[in-house]
Parts: sequence; structure tokens; C-alpha cells
Amino acid sequence: MSVIKGESVFGVLPISTTIEAIVISTAVAVVAIIVTLIGIAVSRAASTKTFTIQTIITAESDKELLDAQAAFNTCAKAGNIAQYAEAHQHASNQSEQIRRTLNHLELLAIGVHTGALNFSIFKRWYENGLIHQWEQAESFVVQLRSVTGRKELYRDLELLYNILIGRQRRPVWLKRHLSRWF
Repeated sequence: MSVIKGESVFGVLPISTTIEAIVISTAVAVVAIIVTLIGIAVSRAASTKTFTIQTIITAESDKELLDAQAAFNTCAKAGNIAQYAEAHQHASNQSEQIRRTLNHLELLAIGVHTGALNFSIFKRWYENGLIHQWEQAESFVVQLRSVTGRKELYRDLELLYNILIGRQRRPVWLKRHLSRWF
């Protein structure tokens, strides 16, 4: 369609120069991009919340995980949970159940840190339990790191614990959101 001075587009927008046509086209494109990005963000937020709830439901119905958590609690209540981190204990059922419980919590923490899991839903469901379990398991983790020489073991879980108790702040808004996309 050619634009003639004084002619209007569909009788609505009077466009008198090519510059005006470019400006209007650019504005429409920018609005379309913004609306698309908002739609993607809203859809992603809803998907993340749904995935978080599905993950919690799955964990709460996983018999092996529930058995591991029961064994973890038994070992923690008995005291000296760090003994199960010793090299000669790694193949024991108690050590395996403690590690299974901690591995599950570590995966959840990674999900929270990467944005795969919704922090507010996670916090409402797991906060007190995670704090209590980390405090029970901390000596085990410290000993396991020492025995294996792997200082990074359960770092995401420890970071999440520190955030939940207020010792450390969550990353700033921009960094959190950029890490979710890139």
C-alpha cells in the first residue's frame, strides 16, 4: 500500500509522511514484543508453580524416599550422625539412606536456585523441615566433605538453609531472573 500525503490507513490513522509510517510500525512492533514477553513470563510462572506442586506431591508419595527419610530421622535421633560419613560406613544402609535424603533435598535446592521450582511455594511447604534436617545432617555433611575431599557436596542445600534462616540473602532480582533464562 502506498501512502499519499493526507491519506489515512483504513480511515483511522492519518499518515502524512513515510517517517510517521515507520514510527507507527515500530511502536506496534515494540508493543507486540512486550505483550509476547509478558505472556511468556506469565505462562512460565504458572508452569513453575504447577511443577513445584507436582514435585512435592511426587516426593510425598515416594515410598523409597519416605523410607529414607524415616531412616535419616532414626539415625539423627540416635546421635552422632557423622559416623555414617566415614569411609567404612559408605556402603551401610544408614549411610545410603542419609545420602538419599540429602540428595533429594539438594535436588530441590538446585531447583529453587535455578528457578525450576517456585521459591515461595517451596518455602511454605519445606522451610521448617529443611532447616531441621540440615541442622541434624550438618555434621554428617562436614565429615563427608572431609572424607571424600569434595567441598562442594550439598552446597546448594547449605545455601538454601542459610537463606531460609536469614543468614544469607537471596540473589538480587535481576540475577535470579537472568539465571532462569540463561
